Amino acid sequence: MRLFFLVFAFAFFVACKKKSASINPVNVEKTLSEVVTETENENPSFTKFLQKFQLKPVPAIDSTSFDNFEKLEKFTADDLKELKPNKIFPHGSDFRINSKYELSPEFKTISITFNKGEMELSTELLNFNKKGELIDHVEISYDEIAESAFRKWSEISNNNMTTTEENYLQEPAKIEKHQFRILSTGKIKK
Repeated sequence: MRLFFLVFAFAFFVACKKKSASINPVNVEKTLSEVVTETENENPSFTKFLQKFQLKPVPAIDSTSFDNFEKLEKFTADDLKELKPNKIFPHGSDFRINSKYELSPEFKTISITFNKGEMELSTELLNFNKKGELIDHVEISYDEIAESAFRKWSEISNNNMTTTEENYLQEPAKIEKHQFRILSTGKIKK
């Protein structure tokens, strides 16, 4: 029994020694350096702003409408200062926090909803770099209550999106689908 214990202890010691020798301190240092650099490049106020958005797993469907718009949290004065949505959407008002998506580690993706006049509602998907600078954006849902004839909704996944536009003013209703690719840079291409 004693011999078995000594053989087991020796084998364990040799196995541990081999594992510890295989750790490369340069790799650990590079990884730590990359993390520090990445953290230095992030905008702390933008990161804090993103925490207000609820993460929505992909694939996801966004069909924001007047029926569910009031449930969304309104932008605060600080939110408006951070994002500056009026520069991106000069005809927008009553900006609301919608969702956050993890489409890539290279950029941040959120959706915001706002009024485009009294009877139109739009939701936009926006991609930002880690500093909080806008890369690209696209409308992902639309609703209107003037004629209740037009509507748009989208299916979102990691690197593509399908937008469905519905027009009920025509007989029969006209339904169009548009495909978008979300590139690794955060750009959105039709």
